[in-house]
Amino acid sequence: EARKTPAQKELDKKIETSVLDAAKEFARDRDNELKRSLRNTRVALLVSSASAAAMAVALACMTPLKTTEPFLLRVDKTTGYTDVITPFSQDSGTYDEAVSRYFLTRYLENREGYDWYTIQNMLNTVELMSAPPVFAEYNNMIHGPLSPLYKLKKSYKILVRVQSITFLDENTVQGRFVKAITDPDGKPAPGYTPTQWIATIKFVWEKDKITTEAERQINPFGLDVLSYRVDPEVVK
Repeated sequence: EARKTPAQKELDKKIETSVLDAAKEFARDRDNELKRSLRNTRVALLVSSASAAAMAVALACMTPLKTTEPFLLRVDKTTGYTDVITPFSQDSGTYDEAVSRYFLTRYLENREGYDWYTIQNMLNTVELMSAPPVFAEYNNMIHGPLSPLYKLKKSYKILVRVQSITFLDENTVQGRFVKAITDPDGKPAPGYTPTQWIATIKFVWEKDKITTEAERQINPFGLDVLSYRVDPEVVK
């Protein structure tokens, strides 16, 4: 090193400086490349996350459209009549229908049934749940010559089993039911075969017709039957 001339030393210094500069440039380029790669990775992750979120939202929006609503088909073995049994839910429409079915079932049981010891209560219930012309028809029947009051008296009673209440529109239903004549202990009466019927009922709710607490206990929502027709169901 001592024998080198000043020119050689100057050249060595330039070479050393050039190598250091090249190393620094390489390091800068590598650092920039790493930063660029990291930035691209972050962008890709953000895009991927946004796409995943958008897909999740889309699936969430589509889920109600693809919800499977279970139901059962009920087939009467005697008549072949088929109706749909849907699950109960808490939405207002289904709830209102459930309430209507309950009180219309009570109406059918009281109007079509008979028990010597409770007939007055049954008549009062029918009156409270009927419009005047509809009750007048029932009242004439129950006091007429063909009334079970005179035909069955204390010996037998009529049991009604409502099989279904089907809505034809918001205020019209068809109720399918079976009537059976039994002795006071509930045993089938000899000589009487259970019969099947269909009642078509038009109704509204009239809360103003309920004026006393006693009436409210029987008909709290003011069921008012406007039209009532019953026909025998054809057995296939």
